[in-house]
Amino acid sequence: MPFAPPIAGRRRLCVTLLALGVFVASAASGFARDPQPQLRIPLEPFGFQPVPVRYLLQGATMLTLDYLDSNHLLVTFGVSRLMPRLAECPPDDDDHTVEAVLLELPTGRELARTEWRLHDLGQYLWDLGGGRFMLRNRDTLTTLAPLQNLAAGHAFAQEPFLHFERQIHSIEVSANHDLLSIETVKREPPKPVDPNLSQGPPPPVARHTGLLRRDPSALNPGTGAGASEGVSDSTPFQIDFIRLVRPGERPGQALEQARIVPVSDGRIHTSKSVTIPLTAEGFLRSRAATRDGVLLDFLTFEGKDLDLGDFATSCPPRPTFVSPSEFIAFGCRGSDGALDLAGFNLHGDFLWQMNFADEQAYPSIASAVSAGRFAFSRTVTSTHVFGTETPSVDQLEAQEVRVIQMYNGKQLLRVTTSPIQRAGQNYTLSPDGLSLAVIHDTLSPVKGGGIAHSTAIEIYPLPPLSDKDQAQVRIEAAMAPPPKAIHMRFSLEEIRSQPGVETAAGKKAATVPASNPAAACDTMMDTATGATAACPAKAKTEPAKPTTDAAEATPDHPRKPPTLYEPAPASPPQ
Repeated sequence: MPFAPPIAGRRRLCVTLLALGVFVASAASGFARDPQPQLRIPLEPFGFQPVPVRYLLQGATMLTLDYLDSNHLLVTFGVSRLMPRLAECPPDDDDHTVEAVLLELPTGRELARTEWRLHDLGQYLWDLGGGRFMLRNRDTLTTLAPLQNLAAGHAFAQEPFLHFERQIHSIEVSANHDLLSIETVKREPPKPVDPNLSQGPPPPVARHTGLLRRDPSALNPGTGAGASEGVSDSTPFQIDFIRLVRPGERPGQALEQARIVPVSDGRIHTSKSVTIPLTAEGFLRSRAATRDGVLLDFLTFEGKDLDLGDFATSCPPRPTFVSPSEFIAFGCRGSDGALDLAGFNLHGDFLWQMNFADEQAYPSIASAVSAGRFAFSRTVTSTHVFGTETPSVDQLEAQEVRVIQMYNGKQLLRVTTSPIQRAGQNYTLSPDGLSLAVIHDTLSPVKGGGIAHSTAIEIYPLPPLSDKDQAQVRIEAAMAPPPKAIHMRFSLEEIRSQPGVETAAGKKAATVPASNPAAACDTMMDTATGATAACPAKAKTEPAKPTTDAAEATPDHPRKPPTLYEPAPASPPQ
């Protein structure tokens, strides 16, 4: 399908054509020989053990790799060893031990290490920026700052952060490390143990395979007044939005020295698991369908509606922000197997587009916002793989990682990583955007015959930013809405109902009572499936009707916000 850039983006048509030429050339090379790494650090001396393939196929997180700064890496990996039995552990736990090692670059010297006992195979570590990380153990979240605490001799000391009474289902961290989206479900009571089996072997347990996706100081969003309002069997998912505030941050102060304070700033309930493309200042939504695709806009939490033009796609788009002002989106060209990846900014400019001719699955990204770059990982497959199914070994061909300059779509590097980890996190982009690190297996012959297997961290340098690059990065960054710290709401009518918010007609809207946040609701995009999330059920008492813009509706024919997608199912998928 030919791509017609939106009118707002036509002034960059020359950039678009140039970017397309770059990607056609890179696609033609196929899986060419990877460039040689600048540095290789074997992991076996640190106690690394081969990862069981069955866990990787299920989507388990078995290892992670993260930059703290340009000179330090944090690597974690599971190890097999005996563990003491804990009386409080339910029988369906997947207890395992994870080693965490802090490494110095370029020497590869170990600076500190620790181990964690975790109780499931979901994602357990998230980068919060500035050398700080968030660790999940069941439904309790703690933070750690290894470099900051290294000199005191307790690099991996944990600070209490968040605890949920509900079960954590997924966690998303914004590209700018200033917002958490935490999705939870109601905790199921443990099943009673059959006393007739107490003396024999335990009954088989169905392991949980719906693993976490990338998933004030004593905040407990799972309890308290109003925590269960609007929750029913048809809306079992709850999403809490938590701003990450660094109140101690001052000009010239290192980011890692500013303590992070979580501030609860919104909550919604949905009938299914969703991922909302958003920043701390607003969110993307699909506004209407066109003959070629879908119209997108960005709705700020203060009520501004930014028209972003259209995206030519034959399937629901799946956008993801890579900075506060730029996002990428997957689309299709006639069939779900013919995928496109396109870049946009909040001025409505279509920046570039990448076309893929092969099947792929499990995309993930890692951003270096200050450099205007991001690393994009995808797994190339031999056949179509559905997101919820466990693939076979034969279906997964390779996991490749590309580093892209966002403003023009220039590909700076393409390498492969192994073993293939569906959950990602086996690669990392440095905060300054000047190096990429991946975990890679190698096989090499040994004297006397045989093959030696080795797993190592491979580090690849990236070209420095030119003067033009730096200027363009500043231009793109200036497109982000200024920080307002306004309460997060996901409906245009609901935003306009806030006191002091003016509509396009210049009139202040009526106030919707805070006790009924579901008074008016647009649709929310599920970036995994393209479906829409059900909005919270309305309270029995109808709120005051907000004032409607004259441009949007007439008295006889009120305008209903359009959507491309069918309503979400009444019950979540099994």
